[in-house]
Amino acid sequence: MKMATKTKSKLVLNLPQLQNCIKRDPSTYEEEFRVQLRHYESVLQILMFNPAYFDRDFESLVMFLAHTVPCYKKQSKEFPEQLINLLKNYSTGLHRSSRLACCKALMVLRSKSFIELNYLLPLFFELSRCQDKALRSYIRQNIISDIKNMNKRSRNDKVNKELQKFMYTALANDQQEIAAKMSLEIMIELYKKNIWRDKDLVNQIASACLSRSSKILSTALQFFLGTDDADIQDKDSSDDEEDRRDALNHLKDTLLANRFNKSTRKRQKLLDKVKKTVRTVQNKEKKVETFNFSALHLINDPQSFAEKLFACLESTGEKFELRLMMMNLISRLIGLHELLLLDFYPFITRYIQPHQSDVTKILQFAAQSAHKNVPPNELEPVLRAITNNFVSEKNSTEAITVGINSIRELCARNPLVMNEDLLQDLVQYQKYKNKNVSIAAKSLVYLFRIKNPDLLTRKDRGKPTMATVELRAPQYGQNQAVPYIAGAEALEETTSRDRSSLKRTYSMMSLDMDVDHNDDDDDNMSISVHGSESDESNLLDDYDEEDSEIDEEDEYESSAGNEDEGIDEQRLMDQLNGMNPEEAKRRAEHISTERILTTKEIKRVKATQMAKQLVAAQPKRLTRKDETTREVLQETLSAGERVRLEDIERIYKKPKHNKESRLATVLDGREGREKYGSKKPKLNEKASSSNRDKNRNKAFGMIKHKLKRHKKRKTFREKQVELKQKLLNTERSKRK
Repeated sequence: MKMATKTKSKLVLNLPQLQNCIKRDPSTYEEEFRVQLRHYESVLQILMFNPAYFDRDFESLVMFLAHTVPCYKKQSKEFPEQLINLLKNYSTGLHRSSRLACCKALMVLRSKSFIELNYLLPLFFELSRCQDKALRSYIRQNIISDIKNMNKRSRNDKVNKELQKFMYTALANDQQEIAAKMSLEIMIELYKKNIWRDKDLVNQIASACLSRSSKILSTALQFFLGTDDADIQDKDSSDDEEDRRDALNHLKDTLLANRFNKSTRKRQKLLDKVKKTVRTVQNKEKKVETFNFSALHLINDPQSFAEKLFACLESTGEKFELRLMMMNLISRLIGLHELLLLDFYPFITRYIQPHQSDVTKILQFAAQSAHKNVPPNELEPVLRAITNNFVSEKNSTEAITVGINSIRELCARNPLVMNEDLLQDLVQYQKYKNKNVSIAAKSLVYLFRIKNPDLLTRKDRGKPTMATVELRAPQYGQNQAVPYIAGAEALEETTSRDRSSLKRTYSMMSLDMDVDHNDDDDDNMSISVHGSESDESNLLDDYDEEDSEIDEEDEYESSAGNEDEGIDEQRLMDQLNGMNPEEAKRRAEHISTERILTTKEIKRVKATQMAKQLVAAQPKRLTRKDETTREVLQETLSAGERVRLEDIERIYKKPKHNKESRLATVLDGREGREKYGSKKPKLNEKASSSNRDKNRNKAFGMIKHKLKRHKKRKTFREKQVELKQKLLNTERSKRK
């Protein structure tokens, strides 16, 4: 009895151990819990009279009660209300450690479903006004993780709508800037984590782009101008591929080790763990691929939003970096949704000057805001400003290159803005002495060979191709619709036999997928360690092969489609050259309406179109040095909603070294290099130096008199000339 009493008295002082005991047996340790609860209530009374009072044991005491209160709900039902009232009434007066401890305790109670998140959000947003950065960061991260965990297994739309409504209200309240910014950051983070990803959320964030607060405005603009979802998906796919390869390599190594080593329980456990990892990676690959649109696609009324944002841009007094972000967003909205905001072009023309800071970005925005529906006379001042201020002999070669690249990107989106006289002047830069300028001009020529070759002279149009023969320069507002997919004539037509085999393939694939889905035995994923050698090699081949799963598209492919991804464009052109244009149109229309094209067939169609436009248009004198120009043209033709800054600032040839860059190159070359010395070093490093070595370190004035003593050896030519002169002198003397 004495031992039990002594043990309990020790537990009163050791809160973590007492917490563990209470969770195992709450009824036995109820009295000890009451002791700690009374201690907490006494400290709470002190804090009410003196909020700035700091007790070192208060944090551990509050966390102990937060973990054990669910075990004694009747005795401590007032504990959450006491913490909430303390934070509400004395939020700014409390010591920061005590305030953070109360928030942590409330989050622990929330994780145990003792309190609803809707009940805590108003309090947390009220606490965000405190001058405590650590507290705001803790609140923000815990709200995000709580909502993420709440939607992890199943989505509760009702609760999500209530939480979103509260966030929207907090964001719309401009008087509390800190709370509005925290609400905005939470919504952006939840959107990036694919938890809240609806258009209502995006439009609420878009309303923050019109805020008068610089911090809120900057955060909202960065959200729309941030990394695209396509980049994130590419990164995730590459990471998944690396995980898959690592798992397969690990499985190979484990199987090989078990083959030559003694089978033990530890090795078998490791093998089962590796099998489970491989199975997890493969199941992750079988998931249906999801396609996420950019946030700019989800804006309800992009035209009115762009107009409001442009009105804010004209009247704002924010710093230049924020105004650049607003220009970028407006230009992306105009180019993506093909809006008409004609006042934007005269506004941006004022900034197109070589001395303007970040002028390459402004040129990027100007090209980004151009599309086919913009009247050419509205874009012409922008084109003239670029030409007059950048493409001139008085400017540097870098400025000329940037100017021509900007004109190319602008004309790629609206070729009607270019006129024949201006284009002829720009084409003359093909023979410019600087390589960067000449390549930029050549890319402009190649662009108009495809867009509108009538503006070029005969020598610049190149050889006529299948694409240029059928090309008609479009007028403003004209849409050219065709009843077929251009380039589909390069595909093979299907027969009734092919269609029946395709149906059988689909049925067999569905049957195999059902069998694999219903079979969860581990033996289907791997072989026994003591199995035959042939079975083990077959398994390793199945795991090691990157394309082990049969694709429905690969089962039905034409002879042309079964080739590698690198399609020979010249072979495509040879196939198309022997085809009648009318027959090609009929064939393309038949294939386009007969079936749904597979992924490889779509790639072949794109390669065919590129081959029509590029390969045949190039003269035979094209060499490898013009491949750079061709790459530029391919990137320009595949221009998306954004203009890359690299396409404007593209420099192909490095400029000449100045003194600073040359010295930096020399110093970089010396790093990691052995110390420079003679080819024949001394046999003994401690030996004395010779007189010749000593003379190297002396001043030249001290040794120049010694150099005169040594007669300079004459070369054979000097001796020959001297002998000839001597003989001539001798002959002259004899004649006299």
